[in-house]
Amino acid sequence: MTLRAGGRRIRATIELLIARGGPICGRCGGLVDVQRSGLDPLGPTVGHVMPVARGGSDELDNLALEHRACNLAGGARARSPRAAIAAPIPIE
Repeated sequence: MTLRAGGRRIRATIELLIARGGPICGRCGGLVDVQRSGLDPLGPTVGHVMPVARGGSDELDNLALEHRACNLAGGARARSPRAAIAAPIPIE
């Protein structure tokens, strides 16, 4: 799958991501208003968990729904999985 092929593929990818996890931003956890334009700061965009610049791919398991502002603020930084942040491993 390539994300650079135009608006229809991006829209289809956004719909797949919403079906997978709901309209929740993968970076901030806020609700993404999917009715907004992708150019709006609170509009939906497709972000990469591991950025392409860091070796990530356009495979669906490396993609997340994000607000445009969150996506742009993240730059080429990889982010930690939410589970590791939300539920730290206890030290025994």
